[in-house]
Amino acid sequence: DGGRGGLVRVTCLRGEEHLLMAVPGLELEMGGPSSIVRGGAGGRPGRHGSGGRPGAGGPGGKSFSWIGTCQETCTTTDASGQIVTTTRKVYTPHDNLAGSEGRKGKPGQTPTQPLHDGAAGAHGTQQIDVLDAAGNVVATYSRRYALQLLGFELAEEGGPDGDGVIEFG
Repeated sequence: DGGRGGLVRVTCLRGEEHLLMAVPGLELEMGGPSSIVRGGAGGRPGRHGSGGRPGAGGPGGKSFSWIGTCQETCTTTDASGQIVTTTRKVYTPHDNLAGSEGRKGKPGQTPTQPLHDGAAGAHGTQQIDVLDAAGNVVATYSRRYALQLLGFELAEEGGPDGDGVIEFG
């Protein structure tokens, strides 16, 4: 997103407001703030990156061995006709071979969501402070052409050019 505009504060002494005409950018421009406090423009959209590579398959299971035991009982009749029971333990070895590795994963997907321009930054403000001789703010304006005439005094009378005609310059 664009950066925010700042605060521009210009001060001048009362009676010297006409000097503000020499400061560029203190007027409001058509449709918005002056260029000295306008927020930054938003950036162009970026682009999606590619999906990632497939992941490696998982490791196969480990092999293991064990010996199973069971008890075997035999019943027989001997030569004299008596029943004879014999019991013995039988040990049986078992092996389980290792499992093979798992399949590789699928490649990552490239995003397809639309990307948008960044937003423009917020506009800042400008302020003109008119100060009295002691440095106190006596008036505040948002632009130079917003100055207001609060009063006037005709200073021509009694001068060398006292003809009653107001001549600027």
